[in-house]
Amino acid sequence: MQSITALMLMYLTEEESFWVLCSLADDPKYAMDLLWRPDMPAIELRFYQMERLLRMKMPKLAKHFEIEGAQHPATYQGTQWFVTCFLATSMGFECLMRVWDIYLSEGFKSIFRFGLGLLKYFENRLFQADFEEMTDIFQNGPALVDVEEYIELCLTKIKITHAELNTLERQFQHNKKKSTSKQ
Repeated sequence: MQSITALMLMYLTEEESFWVLCSLADDPKYAMDLLWRPDMPAIELRFYQMERLLRMKMPKLAKHFEIEGAQHPATYQGTQWFVTCFLATSMGFECLMRVWDIYLSEGFKSIFRFGLGLLKYFENRLFQADFEEMTDIFQNGPALVDVEEYIELCLTKIKITHAELNTLERQFQHNKKKSTSKQ
């Protein structure tokens, strides 16, 4: 949350920054409140949704990740994506500002779009990589993207609907409830 606060303070007064942070936390469009709590209760849901979206949108890459042991979103910087909306990645400032413009317009579904967009952008390199090389791509790749190409890819090739996210959330809750009742 500190990186988001710092970004807000670059452009807004302290009071305006406070109210923007309140909106990001309280407005369901952004749904950041459950990611900013110490126990981050929503991160499991976001990871579940990201894993399933990757399987749906890029099944071959998802299979390659599984083979290499990189299928969990935390492996490919997922935590930084969801908690800071990419601010805690190596992504360049110009690209971050474009991502944030769209995030503020679309809400949290854009985080999935930009995350999958990064994986798509580096897809060919990721297919050639082992786990260690993948880790390097995940950590350093965002700094290498061509901003225009990346944004266009995300906006034209990566389609994610609220209906898909809602369905995945229901599946997650159902699975969680099922596993809790077995214990």
